[in-house]
Amino acid sequence: MNKSTLILGGQCGQFGDCVISTVVARAIKEKFPSSQYIYGISKKYWEIEPLFRNHPYIDKVIQWEGYDNWPTNYDMNLIGYIKPDIFLNPMSRHPNDHSWPLLVNHQTEAAAIMQGFSPPKDLSCYLEKWFEIPSCKDYIAISPFTAWSKKNISNEKWQVIINYIVKERGFNVLQLGRHDEFQFKDTFFPNSPCYSWPHWTYFESVKKMLGCSFLICLDGSFNWVSSAYKFPVLSLLGYSYNNLQSTKLYQPINPNGHYLEAPRAEDIPNELIFQKIDEMIEKYY
Repeated sequence: MNKSTLILGGQCGQFGDCVISTVVARAIKEKFPSSQYIYGISKKYWEIEPLFRNHPYIDKVIQWEGYDNWPTNYDMNLIGYIKPDIFLNPMSRHPNDHSWPLLVNHQTEAAAIMQGFSPPKDLSCYLEKWFEIPSCKDYIAISPFTAWSKKNISNEKWQVIINYIVKERGFNVLQLGRHDEFQFKDTFFPNSPCYSWPHWTYFESVKKMLGCSFLICLDGSFNWVSSAYKFPVLSLLGYSYNNLQSTKLYQPINPNGHYLEAPRAEDIPNELIFQKIDEMIEKYY
């Protein structure tokens, strides 16, 4: 019996980068069907690890110590201990023609190319839904902030959206995010009466989101996580980079994804957002 190819890689980026790299995992398994793929996640973003359990393209998950300082001595020793047949740099950089301002491929396609693999036919992200999901369909989840300020919209605009959901449509709003972020009026964050405990991990937040009717978010990690579960999402996107005329190449591939865009997400008309919310309530509630 031939020894299966041992491949070590993963993603030392942020939550969204980790989800995007599931397309790389699919490309690996298509090229090396009998391989064992060991997937590393940075200690800084280890909270996302439960989402990668029971994954059809990932055989084992390990923790990288480094992030900006990758590889640390620990990481180098880990590589030496595992002795992979193929090593994929978990902090690979974009070639010039795949940098985001010059993007010519879809973001997940570019991720596979960066690791030296032909992009798979299916460029959508995938995560296994192995856990129980609490049902709270009279909630609409929001993820109102991203790590990059250019992608955000004003607190005032978010409050207008929340007011429409609560006062005009009669739904509750579940606010997702870090515990130190601004809490909007008329949202439950993070200890809603629908869910009992007061402090959620990232994994717990994802489970709660999946129990809601749908998600409204920006260009951030919950947008990518939603796509990996084919969960309904309304994403408010700005072009973010100079010279881009559309957000199409970095919209997650999601059959239940709905995308509104403008040069700045802040500029998307409220009436258009309300119309899309109405359509999604009709479709998903």
